[in-house]
Amino acid sequence: MPGDGFDDEATFDIDDEMLDEVRAEAARLASQDVGQGEAGGAGTGELPVIDGYQELREIGRGGFSRVYEALQVEFDRLVAIKVLNEPIIDSGHIAEFESIMPQ
Repeated sequence: MPGDGFDDEATFDIDDEMLDEVRAEAARLASQDVGQGEAGGAGTGELPVIDGYQELREIGRGGFSRVYEALQVEFDRLVAIKVLNEPIIDSGHIAEFESIMPQ
């Protein structure tokens, strides 16, 4: 829709050297058994299954969430996906999550 702020013609320059560094750090972190939660949850070493996305690979983590690089199949592009470690249980948690999202 015109005027909605979405630009489907956007292009991005990718710093390949920085991307390689991020991937190397993600591989290093993935090889460590750090912060593994209970089986079956987002806090485990298992990758989430998200419809429309393939080849998920963890590239970052924190106390609140994990970030994955993934292939968005429909547009054949790499994207970052943030997945919460715990389910959102109330509107206060939603506000906290939205407050840390970039605008």
